[in-house]
Amino acid sequence: MRRASILFVFAVAIAVSPWLEATQITEATVEAFERWTGAVQRHVPGRADDELSVAAELTFEQRVLLDEGMSFFLSALRKRSPRATTDATRRLLSLAKAAAGDNPNLFLKRAAVLHADAAMIRAPRALDVTELAPEERGGTGSPIFPKGVLVLDDDGESRGHKMRDWHWVFARSLIDLLSPRDAHLPFIAAWYHATTAQMFRDGAYGEATFQLEHAYPILPDNAAVLYDIACLSEVDGLPIFQQTLSDEELEGMRRRLAPSTGKMITNGRGFVTIAALAAVPPVEVANADAERYFRRALQIDPSLTEAHVRLARLLTVRGRHAEALTEAGAALAAKPDPVVEFLAHMFAARATRALGRLEDAADHYAKARALFPGAQSAAIGASQVALLRADVSGATTAIRQLGGRGSKPDLESDPWWGYRLASGRTSNALLDAMWKMVAQGE
Repeated sequence: MRRASILFVFAVAIAVSPWLEATQITEATVEAFERWTGAVQRHVPGRADDELSVAAELTFEQRVLLDEGMSFFLSALRKRSPRATTDATRRLLSLAKAAAGDNPNLFLKRAAVLHADAAMIRAPRALDVTELAPEERGGTGSPIFPKGVLVLDDDGESRGHKMRDWHWVFARSLIDLLSPRDAHLPFIAAWYHATTAQMFRDGAYGEATFQLEHAYPILPDNAAVLYDIACLSEVDGLPIFQQTLSDEELEGMRRRLAPSTGKMITNGRGFVTIAALAAVPPVEVANADAERYFRRALQIDPSLTEAHVRLARLLTVRGRHAEALTEAGAALAAKPDPVVEFLAHMFAARATRALGRLEDAADHYAKARALFPGAQSAAIGASQVALLRADVSGATTAIRQLGGRGSKPDLESDPWWGYRLASGRTSNALLDAMWKMVAQGE
């Protein structure tokens, strides 16, 4: 679950001039950069190698050293020729030039991948932020020491807090430096979509919020990014998150969103508005934002079959059942993979049931159950429809399937348990493709 959101300006802002920063660079700084650049250059993307451990296990003190010399190093890497007046700065300048070689952009990509990989192998850990050093607890606003904390949750229940993962912030700041940007948009898009998918898979919706807030201005017309934004908004509207809101919180947010008109409003990027509220949005806002972004994604890439399916669910929730059936039908006509087909049948069943077409609803549930015979969700739906058709035998036969099953989610037998994963369901394939791009020097 994500909250404590601040709209962070990511750019390796060379807010402190390399000229001034150079006075902070010492031999210890250079040694820290030697370890770090070596890890960047030797790390095999996607592999849990020793180089990944170097990045993942950087101490607070080692990060301080990197932070002190980073703008100088990146300026030199990009051939901006910062002034080197000491032995330490001359060594760091030489190190940066060697790292850049003929392709500084490749170093930036490899560094972004290293730190993304480090973030993905680190399990979220609840902590008492008051136990941290003031600099680490409050953050300085630099990409290596970002500000803010995120809530850890277990099935919608808060389990404490954790600091924002600096690896993600730093990785994004390195991606920002790729130049000329247009030439690297395929990699940038692949990196954002693959890493966001992993955040979905891990349930790291807080990190996904920051990730997508940053991706949108860079890739405003990228269908995959729009799809991920839509999924994030849709997840916010699911009961597991909505139940965390009190009536007082909902009333307060609604007043703040529409103080004069009494209507729900957004700024065209609903997830930014909600981030500023530092809370789960009301369900009507979350669902409206999700619908808007699914439609935009489909306008750009009509082949996004799962966007049709998710749009169908939203439309049934919003009482627009005929439209929902059209979207589910479009997905089924595309002959999608079994999981997407299952979900399309489930939402088509909901729509036809609401329209009073009980035989069609029963048929859709039967097809869903044929795809995943152990699916609890399809069995419950089939039982309800059978009961409405006065088919007591059918109702009891379907419901008996639930007997003796454990209560733990079973993603393999029932895709509905993994609905919140969104693109996280295919994160492994997305990451493999992105890692391959870097390994091949693209």
